[in-house]
Amino acid sequence: LTALTMVLYVGGYTPLKRVSPQSTWIGAVSGAIPPMIGWAAARGELGAGAWALFSIQFLWQMPHFLALFWLYREEYAKAGFQVQSVVDPGGRSTAFQISVHSFGLLIATMMPWLFGVAGFGYGVGALILGTGFLFMGLKASWTMRACDHRNLFRASLAYLPAVFTLLAVGAP
Repeated sequence: LTALTMVLYVGGYTPLKRVSPQSTWIGAVSGAIPPMIGWAAARGELGAGAWALFSIQFLWQMPHFLALFWLYREEYAKAGFQVQSVVDPGGRSTAFQISVHSFGLLIATMMPWLFGVAGFGYGVGALILGTGFLFMGLKASWTMRACDHRNLFRASLAYLPAVFTLLAVGAP
């Protein structure tokens, strides 16, 4: 898994940044594998819990980076990076992707509880956090205002540590 992470990041994400917005997807996969590595090291298997962590990490990265790309789209364009906001200057696809991934993140965040990896307290906390994050993602998508994308980005910085803290504390 570690080798796969390196190959995807160095061989896929890094060279594709200047060529295609799909580089973000490849980077998100490589960024979502490390929690699986931790799961495998602790549990000795890659069961449903590992895939739940992968899903949370992967889906979180998309609204996180898409909000950042929207805020700094001019700078990314000047630097020659073909991120989503550069190839989608009107923001329609960016808005759609933020909405879909934010909704998917809510579902993924509930997976540890649904799979029995986390307790009821985690489930309640995850539902509250996920619903709040979904609301912020939808608001940023509807308005496409910089202030709403900035708020979404800032919320993303708190969201992931909060979810993983709940998971660590709420393990059965």
